[in-house]
Amino acid sequence: MTVAFNLSQLANYVNTSGKLDASTGLVNATVVANGGTGAATLAVNNVLLGNGTAALQTVAPGTSGNVLVSNGSTWQSGSPSSVGATGQIFVGSGTFTVPAGVTKIKVQICGGGGGGGGSGGAGGVGQTSTFGSVLTATGGNGGTSTSGGTGGTGGTGTGGDINLTGGFGNSYNSVGVTSLTACGGGVGTNNAYLTPATGLLGGMGGFGDSSYAVTAGTGYGNGGGAYYSIGGGGGAAGYCLKFITGLTPGATIAVTIGNGGAAGAAGGAYGGAAGSGGICIVEW
Repeated sequence: MTVAFNLSQLANYVNTSGKLDASTGLVNATVVANGGTGAATLAVNNVLLGNGTAALQTVAPGTSGNVLVSNGSTWQSGSPSSVGATGQIFVGSGTFTVPAGVTKIKVQICGGGGGGGGSGGAGGVGQTSTFGSVLTATGGNGGTSTSGGTGGTGGTGTGGDINLTGGFGNSYNSVGVTSLTACGGGVGTNNAYLTPATGLLGGMGGFGDSSYAVTAGTGYGNGGGAYYSIGGGGGAAGYCLKFITGLTPGATIAVTIGNGGAAGAAGGAYGGAAGSGGICIVEW
């Protein structure tokens, strides 16, 4: 028959120093409230997570190459590409609300590209894009309407860790301005022998050729084209990038996105093309 243990039998598990041997003298898992894990076993190589007074939680390694990723309330196994890959894109004006648990963001912004000039009028100026009172990216200027007209100058970026000026629009005699060393978009061109430059955030400036074909700027912040001997191409918008810290979750920031400049009027002959609108990309 089974005989009940008594205190004298417990002494069999006490070592020569008078200390109880936990490996043989204890049974069942020690609860968290008493300094234990609350678990009888722990999976090999799993990461331990707190769980109040309940047994510890664990996170398995998951796929090879994964890292621990916070979802704002707990930790999980995820790929490195998922870290910092969350964001919001504005192609129209709106409001950015700082997400829960977020205090740092990366912001890129550019204004609207200038319109290409036509025989009946200059291209319109691209509008300014802003991110609160922190970042400002002005639009590109429109090209002129005169024969062999002048291309619009580029917009500027201010307030960023990186601030760039948009490329100039090409004019009939402007052969050296298609390569962009600093840009918020491509340049509108009006010379049949020049290729529009590619914008920093995609797309390129509009194009005009000797067949009177004129195209608008594509992507974001790129100038519109103009017929190569009638008017000047629109300038590209300014651009800026900034890492912003010290934000309060739930705070709101106004975002303004500038439209592209209007196409220069034809005036009975040949018109220009519109610039493309701006964009704001927020990542965290």
